[in-house]
Amino acid sequence: MRYIFIFFLSLSSIFVFNTKSVYATHAAGLDLTYECISNNQYKITLRFYRECSGIPAPSSWGSGGGGYINLSNSVGYDNDFTLIDITPNPVPVYPVISSSPSCPYTGTCSGGSTNQTQIYTYEGIITLPYSRNDWTITAAMGNRNGSITTVNNADTYTICVQAVINNTSTVGCNNSPTWNNYPPGYLCVNSNTNYSVAATDIDGDSLVYTLYNPIDNG
Repeated sequence: MRYIFIFFLSLSSIFVFNTKSVYATHAAGLDLTYECISNNQYKITLRFYRECSGIPAPSSWGSGGGGYINLSNSVGYDNDFTLIDITPNPVPVYPVISSSPSCPYTGTCSGGSTNQTQIYTYEGIITLPYSRNDWTITAAMGNRNGSITTVNNADTYTICVQAVINNTSTVGCNNSPTWNNYPPGYLCVNSNTNYSVAATDIDGDSLVYTLYNPIDNG
């Protein structure tokens, strides 16, 4: 079975999000995955990439804690829920350092001056009430980190990701793919850099990678 797996990095996606917004200009990226437990129960995992010089990460995700997360489908189901922070210590995301001596590392997570992100992980369990092929989880936070330079006024946009679950009998208890590596926080100018954007699917499904237009969740 073939699945399309989409991940939105801070440098490649800008989202307009006009409702249920929580403003925080430290949002650098999101990564949303799910794991089937049994009986239509799924563990949802959201990784939040926080720019270290910004405000603290939320203590929970959704329902007033910070950020926004929702489960919906095309026949009218619409329900917000909450994920709990399970991060004992945030994981710093280091840049991909080339062999060039002109590529120093002095990240803000460790007291330096170069913008750097750290990862907070949020988890929760949801139960899908019936079978559908289009259960859509939407996770979002406004606003984007203002240091992003690929667009003007990045801190006026919201970051948003989605995952789609098919729990019909033809698919069964299926899991989403997961990324093999964390994305680098930045790449060094005038330096050759290689890094993998591959993912793994524990169900053995084939994966298709594609660029995707920004989501307008307004």
